[in-house]
Amino acid sequence: MGYQISWLAAKTPKATLLDALRLTDTGVPDDANEAPFCVAELPAGWSIVWSNDMEWATCSLVGNLAATTPVVAFLVGEGIEVSAVTYAGPDGNWHVGHGMEDDGKLTGEWPAALAKVALAAKSPFDIPIDLAFALTGYEYSRFGYEWGEVRFTAATAADRTGPTAGNR
Repeated sequence: MGYQISWLAAKTPKATLLDALRLTDTGVPDDANEAPFCVAELPAGWSIVWSNDMEWATCSLVGNLAATTPVVAFLVGEGIEVSAVTYAGPDGNWHVGHGMEDDGKLTGEWPAALAKVALAAKSPFDIPIDLAFALTGYEYSRFGYEWGEVRFTAATAADRTGPTAGNR
């Protein structure tokens, strides 16, 4: 079956991202990402929220945050060969997806600055994965990095109007 998840990252402090998503960091380690939402800080100023709902992550969840900082939404469904990355930021917006429409073909366009990343991908399915990694330094199925490991902690909705699949 494989992974069927999504994540949302922003180049902002973790508290700012959590506030935009109306989530609270519990501080409870979740190394296996078993909670509905998990949060971590990445190097280079990125913060990330992982969801076990493949369709949860969209850049629109963070409201106006993308007007001032880069935001990346990513989803993957390994068993159904679906992957997508969406970028929103002060320098523009773009989306690349594979397997979501057009009979499983790759759709969308990436910026010229990322052309080498896309061309080096092993398959069309991997292009959104590799683009998301090039932007944030994070890959959903990778556990160790040169700088160490990502330390996720469980997050919960701050109130009943918190982010759920139905609130997109």
